[in-house]
Amino acid sequence: MVTTRSKNIADTCLEDYGHAYPLQKLDLEDSWKLFYKKAFKTNVENMNVRPEQLLRNEAMKFLKKCKGLPLAIVAIGGLLSMKQTSEWDQACFLYLCIFPEDYSISSSKLLRLCVAEGFVERTVTVGMEFTMEEIARFYLDELIQRNLVQVEYMDERKRVKKCRIHDLMREFIIGKARDQNLAAIIAEKQEELRFLSSDHTTGQRPPRLMSISCLRHQDTGKNILSDNNTSGFHLRIRSLYLFMPYKGSWLARSSSTTIFSSFRLLRVLDLQDAGLEEFPSQIVSLLYLRYLSLRRDARITSLPNMVGDLVHLETLDLEYTRLRELPVGILKLRRLHHLLIEKFYTHYPGVKLPVGIDNLINLEKLAVVDADMEESGLLVEELGKLTQLRKLAICNVKKEDGIRLFASVQKHEVFTLLESIF
Repeated sequence: MVTTRSKNIADTCLEDYGHAYPLQKLDLEDSWKLFYKKAFKTNVENMNVRPEQLLRNEAMKFLKKCKGLPLAIVAIGGLLSMKQTSEWDQACFLYLCIFPEDYSISSSKLLRLCVAEGFVERTVTVGMEFTMEEIARFYLDELIQRNLVQVEYMDERKRVKKCRIHDLMREFIIGKARDQNLAAIIAEKQEELRFLSSDHTTGQRPPRLMSISCLRHQDTGKNILSDNNTSGFHLRIRSLYLFMPYKGSWLARSSSTTIFSSFRLLRVLDLQDAGLEEFPSQIVSLLYLRYLSLRRDARITSLPNMVGDLVHLETLDLEYTRLRELPVGILKLRRLHHLLIEKFYTHYPGVKLPVGIDNLINLEKLAVVDADMEESGLLVEELGKLTQLRKLAICNVKKEDGIRLFASVQKHEVFTLLESIF
C-alpha cells in the first residue's frame, strides 16, 4: 500500500488490479477528535477539568481554517501541546527556522548546534550523567512525537539521522521567530530582504540569529552582510548560517571573507558549502566561537596555527575538506568536544594529528585519524588517555597498535564505537 499527496504518483503505482482511493476531508467533528488527540494525549489525564467546553469553541476557529486536512490539524494540535513543554523544547523548536525550505536536516548537526546556542541545560540523574547532545536528542524526539518535526531517515538502531519540517510548520516558526525578534531569515526573495533592513531602519533591536540561503549574486550577499555595520548590527548577531549549495558562490569569488571580523561576538559560524578557497584568517579573531563548520569547503588545505586562539570552541567540523594534517595550535582547544575531519576522497580518508592530542581532555568524537606516522605508538597511547571519548574512527593503523588501542579504550565507561578504516 502506498500513500501519497500526488495523484501522478498514485497513478504510476496502479497495476492491472490496483485501485486508488482518494481520501475525503474530515468533517468538523472528526477534525476536533483528531485535534484533541494530538493536543492532549500526554497530559489530559492530569487535568482537573476536561478541556472540551473550555477550548472547543476556540479550537473550531482554527479547525475551520484547516479545511479538514489531517496534516494541518495535526500541526495545530502539536503546536498547542508545545504550551505544556519546557522552554528548552520550545527554544529548539523555534530554532528550526534557520533551515531553508525543504532542507534535509542532519540530526547530529542539529543537536550540536542546539548545544552551542545554549538551548540545552545539563541534567544529571542518579548514577548517570548524560552528554549535552544526548539531552538535546530527548528534545528532538519530543518534537517528533508531537508531529512538529518529520522523520526523513532512521538508522538500523531506529535513531533519527535525517529530519525536516513541513512547509506549513516552517511558515509558523518563521512568524514566531519574527515576533520574538529571534532570527533574520534571508533568501533571494525581496520581501525577506526587506525584513532584514527594517530592523536597521526602524531602530528595532537586531535579531540574535541570521540565516542566509541561496544567494547567487555577489553584490546581494555583500550588501546584506555589510550595510548595517555602522549601526552596530553585526555586534548583536550571535549566530551566522550560510546555506549556499552553489559551486563558486559569491563568498568564494569575493573578498567578503573579511566581513567575519565584524561579527566579533559570534558563537556559531556555519560556512558549510560556502565554496571557500582557503581558511578566512579573520575567523581566529572570533574569540567567543563555540561552533565552527567548514564542511565541504573542499579547497581548504590547511588551518592557521592561530586557530588555537578559539579557546571556547566545542565543535570543529572540517569534514570533506582537503586537510592532511592539523596544526599544533589545535592542542589549545581544551573545550573541544567534536573534532570532525573525515575526508571526501578515499585514498586519504584521515588527517594526521600533532603530538599531544591527549591535551584535548573533553573530546567525545574524533573522526577520522590517520595513524600512518612514525609516532603511531605514541598516538595510540595518547588516544587511550582521552577518557571522555565516545566515538573514534582511525585509518592506517598497524595491527599491534590497533590491539593496544582497543584494549585501552574499552576500559572507558562511556566509549561506544571504535571504527577502523583501511
